[in-house]
Order: sequence, then structure tokens, then C-alpha cells
Amino acid sequence: MIITSTVVCLFILLLIAIKKDFDFGKIVFKNDSIEIVNERGKVIPSVIIAKKIKRNHRNESKSNKYFTIIFKEIKEYDGIFVLFIKDSVFGIPQGGKKDYITVFGNVVYQKSKELDFFKVLYNKENYNDFFNDEFDKPLINNLKFLEDGVEFETFGELKKYGSRIIIREKDKHYLP
Repeated sequence: MIITSTVVCLFILLLIAIKKDFDFGKIVFKNDSIEIVNERGKVIPSVIIAKKIKRNHRNESKSNKYFTIIFKEIKEYDGIFVLFIKDSVFGIPQGGKKDYITVFGNVVYQKSKELDFFKVLYNKENYNDFFNDEFDKPLINNLKFLEDGVEFETFGELKKYGSRIIIREKDKHYLP
């Protein structure tokens, strides 16, 4: 029994020591305080995962909260997007729905840290930083970042939910 425990502990210590070379993913949490609705207020089937990222900006360490949004019934772009509400950034992450596994309740296992990297579809800091489709038109139109959410015209498969999608705090029952 003691030998088995020692071997297991040494194995765990070894994994921790070499973890920088391996990507074990991470635990993230679903956010129940945000909802996604269409222009009529109908809830759209989705999962919202809250994340935090630390980065250095102009020699200053900043911590930003952002969301990974998974539309359950959408296959286009694997139905997954990234949203930084305070920074007014919207994008598509690397990976897809299959890379998130619900462990129990609001606890989700993210298979890889690469899912924290994404292609920017819109960035308010650079108004020309729109991602264009194959017809050279912006994929997202009329994107509005609100104080506690975002609103945009639907595109692709998202059109089946209506003409606009609104991502907002649940206790805010307004339609912009």
C-alpha cells in the first residue's frame, strides 16, 4: 500500500514537473448569469463558458473575463464563438464543441489550452478588422457592444433563430 502510494505520488510529481511540455487542458465553468435570445426574447439553446485570461499590455498585467459561446444546434463554425464584452472583441476559437466535456453540473473540462486562441471576427479597436466571407462581405453586421452584452445580426445557420442575436445578463430583461 505504501509503495503504491509512493509510486502514484512520484508519477504525479513527474507529470507536474514536465507539464509545460504537455497540454492537459483545464477545468472551466458554465455561466448561468448570461443568456442568449433572439430579437423576440426567445432563448436560443446554448452553453456559455466563463473564462479569464491574464496578459501583459504595455508592461501592465491585466486580467480579462471572456466567454466561450457554444450554440448546441449549429454546425457552421462548429457553433462556437469567443466574446470579450468589455474589450469589444468577437471571434472563433481553435477547436470545437467536441473539445469541451461536461464533467458534472457547471463544471466543464476543456481538452486543450489551444482553445483559448481564436480568429478575430470583430475588434472595436480596429474598425477595419472584420472577418470577410467568400464574397468579401463582413461575416457579422451591425455588431453592437452594450454595457452588459452584445447584439448582432445573424448569419449563416444562426438565421434560423431570427434576424438578431442578443447576449445579455439574465436579470436585464430589455430588448434593444
